[in-house]
Amino acid sequence: MATQSEDVRVLAAPTNLLLSQLADLHRLQASSQAATEPVTELLDQIADRADQTANETKSHLSRALTADGRRPGPPGPRSSGRGRR
Repeated sequence: MATQSEDVRVLAAPTNLLLSQLADLHRLQASSQAATEPVTELLDQIADRADQTANETKSHLSRALTADGRRPGPPGPRSSGRGRR
């Protein structure tokens, strides 16, 4: 039968290994979070620029339709998408 000190030694090795792996996981998590921040910022910038481009395009289209004598606006449900003269 094992003594109490032998039991402690038997349990200490796997416990130390698990604690070491846990520390590695914490470092990996911190690294992955740091790596995602620039990507998230870039995606936000892309989305903002896409919104800006869409708004500019709508504005240019509206001005072009007005200059052509058409009434700009969203097409109605039965409309072909063309403005009225």
